[in-house]
Amino acid sequence: MDQEVFKANFFTAIILPIIITIVILGIYVIADDAPFWLLFFLVIPILFAVAGQKTKLIISDGVLRYEQVFSKEEVDLKKVSQIVIREVETIVEKNSHSVNHNQSSGLQRNINQVNQERKVEKLFYLLDESGRTIFSFPANIVGYRDRRRFEEAVITVNPNIDLF
Repeated sequence: MDQEVFKANFFTAIILPIIITIVILGIYVIADDAPFWLLFFLVIPILFAVAGQKTKLIISDGVLRYEQVFSKEEVDLKKVSQIVIREVETIVEKNSHSVNHNQSSGLQRNINQVNQERKVEKLFYLLDESGRTIFSFPANIVGYRDRRRFEEAVITVNPNIDLF
C-alpha cells in the first residue's frame, strides 16, 4: 500500500507565518526608532511554520501514525473497529483581571461564570471493539477535501472499520 500523508491546512502552515513575518518586518522598517529586540518576534512565525510542517497524519503499512514536533504516536489499524468524529467542549478560564473581577464577594458565583469561556474542538477517535478509545487526533488534520482519501486509505487497510 502506498503511504498517505495528511497535513494541516496550507494557510495556517505556510501563508499565516509569511503574513506575520511581513507585518513584523514592516513595523520594524517603517518605525524609525524601533528597537532591535523587536526582530525577536520573528520566532513566532518560525514556530507556526515548523509546527505546521511537522504535524501530520500518515497511513502506511497498516499503521496510522500521528506526528507532531516533539512526539509521535501510532496505532495498528487492524485493532481499530470504529472511527468517529466528536465535538469536545471544554471550559477555559479567562484572564482573572477582567472588569467584573472586582465585584463584591457576594456575587462570586456570577464572577466565575463571567470569567469562563467555552471552547469546542472536533476530534477523530479511534475505538476498539469494546468501544474504548485507542487514540485521538484533531479533526483539522484531515480537511473536508481529504476526507474521502482518508476513508479510502483506512478501508484499504481494514475494510471492517465503521467510519464516522
